[in-house]
Amino acid sequence: MAFLKALTVFIVCISIFGVIISNSTTVGNKNNSKNYNVLLTGEIICPFCKRSLVKINLDERGLVQHVWFKCDSHFEISKHLNTTPYIEDYELGFYLWCEGILTGEILKKYVKPTEDESGTYVFNFGKIDFTKTKKRRNRLENTIF
Repeated sequence: MAFLKALTVFIVCISIFGVIISNSTTVGNKNNSKNYNVLLTGEIICPFCKRSLVKINLDERGLVQHVWFKCDSHFEISKHLNTTPYIEDYELGFYLWCEGILTGEILKKYVKPTEDESGTYVFNFGKIDFTKTKKRRNRLENTIF
């Protein structure tokens, strides 16, 4: 009788422990090496105002997040998606702030993702060059009509 009770308790414990282990292995990423599978990257160039900041508006499928970076720097934003990303999943807008004044903007930039050997989808936005936008603006302001 005592043997049957001990056997019953043992079987119940094994079944509960098995459910806990199977649930914990299905949560999170597949290879448990990192907590992201999407990497947004690029380089910000704005030499005309060295003490400025760039605000990046990250629109991820309708959810907007604001991230600040220093000028003349490389940016990396890591995200986790449960599905394969598409071009329109991540839309970035770049806003250059120089001493509290908005002096340049690059709106709605899309990039096609590439997959690296570790399974991470990389959106490389390349060089975000605010010097060209500033020159264009100066050219338009100096035009005589």
